[in-house]
Amino acid sequence: MPRGDREALRDLVLAEKYASVDPAVDGWNSEVQNGLISARLHELGEIWGREQVGEHSLTTSSAFTELEKLCSKDFECSRLREVDATLVYEDEGIVVHSGASTPETSAEQAERIYRGVPGLAGALRDLRAPYSSGAELHVKFKVFEVSSEGVDLRAQALFQGDGPSDTSAIQQSSTWSLLFDASDRERPKLKEISISRYTENRSHRGLFFEDCTESVFAGSEVYSKHLGVHVENWLGGIQGMVFGSLLGHQGIAIGDVDGDGLEDVYVCQAGGLPNRLFIQNLDGTVRDASASAGVDFLDPSRGALLIDIDNDGDQDLLLATSAILILFENNGRAKFERRWLQPYAQLHSLAAADYDGDGDLDIYGCAYKIPDGSGVAPLPYHDANNGEPNVLLRNDSRGSHWVFTDVTLESGLDENNRRFSFAVSWEDFDNDGDLDLYVANDFGRNNLYEFENGRFRDIAGKAGVEDISAGMGVSWGDVDNDGWMDLHVSNMFSSAGNRIAYQRNFKSAADESTLSQFRRHARGNSLFSNSADGTFRDVSLEAGITMGRWAWSSKLCDLNNDTRQDILVANGLVTSDDPADL
Repeated sequence: MPRGDREALRDLVLAEKYASVDPAVDGWNSEVQNGLISARLHELGEIWGREQVGEHSLTTSSAFTELEKLCSKDFECSRLREVDATLVYEDEGIVVHSGASTPETSAEQAERIYRGVPGLAGALRDLRAPYSSGAELHVKFKVFEVSSEGVDLRAQALFQGDGPSDTSAIQQSSTWSLLFDASDRERPKLKEISISRYTENRSHRGLFFEDCTESVFAGSEVYSKHLGVHVENWLGGIQGMVFGSLLGHQGIAIGDVDGDGLEDVYVCQAGGLPNRLFIQNLDGTVRDASASAGVDFLDPSRGALLIDIDNDGDQDLLLATSAILILFENNGRAKFERRWLQPYAQLHSLAAADYDGDGDLDIYGCAYKIPDGSGVAPLPYHDANNGEPNVLLRNDSRGSHWVFTDVTLESGLDENNRRFSFAVSWEDFDNDGDLDLYVANDFGRNNLYEFENGRFRDIAGKAGVEDISAGMGVSWGDVDNDGWMDLHVSNMFSSAGNRIAYQRNFKSAADESTLSQFRRHARGNSLFSNSADGTFRDVSLEAGITMGRWAWSSKLCDLNNDTRQDILVANGLVTSDDPADL
């Protein structure tokens, strides 16, 4: 093909690709509408975050002029802050008030309505009331539902605002129901706002978590020149042939490797940079012992565990690289020697437990194929079953002879075992004295393997915990203190998925069951209450835990020592710089 023709073909292909990114060209009106609505909400947030909008300044403030451009003359809204919200939790560190929309009498409704531009300014002023005067606030919106009503647009959006008061940090969260006049198709104007699920948190400064990273790594060039800098600072100097995924699939392991009673940390790397072992000093700082310990590998590493494999009282190292699973024996003084390895491609998360009750730790490894442009794709997307198989390795070691036997098939764990598995956790969920296994899978349903009579069987469907979604993390905990372990699963909350999956032109040929599975895929995190009869009840919505953003992992734990289980969620994704994103 002549060069000119090749360039013309390239330009045509690129033009088609770029066109598909533009929802106006691609036929997704909901996304066009979302862009317009999100722009208006961003403007509103900018005004609220930087201005003290009070009635005394309405005639002179620049905020008033800006608000005139945002709302229609017949604008009205309810209170944006529930001043009558119920106190739901209080301790020495945090106070939580919560309120939800309830049917109102005409008199109550009239009292609560703010009208016109002065009304919007007043509603924003009241929303800002608990914060320090003049403080710059952090404001975000996320639109998760859009629909048309003639020339009007309706939308649902998540709101979050946070900033300081004189004595505490305050965060407000709520769901906004919005109506826009879209007569001007380029700049729709706000007509109505009402709120639901309002929560206001106040936390006293200094009583919770503080970022102590720099002090822990005091004087360490590993942090200042490597871990503490942006990925772009070193990415260009690493050969592509050794570099792994940029998606953050690398794990860490925590354990006391030198027997001093202090926890140490092993950090996996994507490849081309050495894995790191940080040993804790008595003063709380850490020192880099990666090289001296013999564990500063350059291989792309996915997961690691610090566990006592040989029952000699110290923490050995289990490491999953991109191609091999390796076991290293610890001499008790943070010196590691390789004792066992086996080729296993794509292993990521690892979990160890004595499932067969013989007194030593066995190993379960999750396999995950990273979708890419070279033919690796989950099929079907919402219920994939074409991944790599997970493995169960039984510990058959005797003395200094380390042996691990692949018993995946004979144990029953090869059932439903071709999914895109991200995380795994052992737990005796049915209180029968042996360990069961839950596996969180990306692109579809999860597994709950019940151990009974020496074999596992997948009962996730029967138990009600298949949780068709983008499973990325799993954690057990007794949330309701009834003696039965409940289950939290980290998934992906997608505002775009929530908007698009409910549009009529989304998979119009699919049946309702398939559509509901796609919609569930975008819902977010899940919490399942153990019913103590072999089944679980999905309490995610009533517990208010679904919106955990792009949640890679989570942990049920008692963060404030009040005997109740809290949920810590790690989230984020490599993305473009979008300051308007929640």
